[in-house]
Amino acid sequence: MQYFLPANLPKDGTEGTAAYQVVGVDYAGPFRYRVGSKEEKAYIILYAYSLTRALHLELLPNQETEELIRSPK
Repeated sequence: MQYFLPANLPKDGTEGTAAYQVVGVDYAGPFRYRVGSKEEKAYIILYAYSLTRALHLELLPNQETEELIRSPK
């Protein structure tokens, strides 16, 4: 039986000088919820910080560019 060693991870995603130098962004949704009798939609934006392995989630009302820019990073 042969065993293979995993390849090295890319240096641009694992090395850096600033904690938040390498960031990935992704959307999830829509998620439906109710406020009284009214049904609404929301989206989750996920920030993944590669060097610190931190995750940050934000709830957004839509996928417009303005909402993404206004969301805390």
